[in-house]
Amino acid sequence: MRLLTTAVLVLIATTACGTGAAGGAARACTAMGSPSGIAIEVDPALVPKVDRGAFDVCWDGDCRSYPIDFNEMPDTSADVPELPAREVEVTVRINDHAGAEVLERTLAVTPVPTYPNGRDCGADGNKVLLLVDANGALRAGVPRAA
Repeated sequence: MRLLTTAVLVLIATTACGTGAAGGAARACTAMGSPSGIAIEVDPALVPKVDRGAFDVCWDGDCRSYPIDFNEMPDTSADVPELPAREVEVTVRINDHAGAEVLERTLAVTPVPTYPNGRDCGADGNKVLLLVDANGALRAGVPRAA
């Protein structure tokens, strides 16, 4: 009888704690979030030439502007609350240290959802990564947190 009781308790414990095909322990989702936003990286050769600028992001007939500041770094970003996971149009304007515009480019991109707690915990903020090469060409990249 004792052997049967032990076997039943082991069976209950392993089925209650196991998840997935591997039977590993369940992993709790945390409250860690990931804000929606747009990041831009410029080629290192452009860093001495760029200073500040702005993104204009448009979807559903509504456009919003967000300032960006490179601070002598090759990358910067702007939080864009409510950025959808569907195509948006982004216009990037970058100025030099004297305030003269050195780049204005527009690109249609599709933000991708991020999974700060892993794919089992669901998506959170949507992200876009924009890359500017040494010639000033603008293209979309894959955000790191996607």
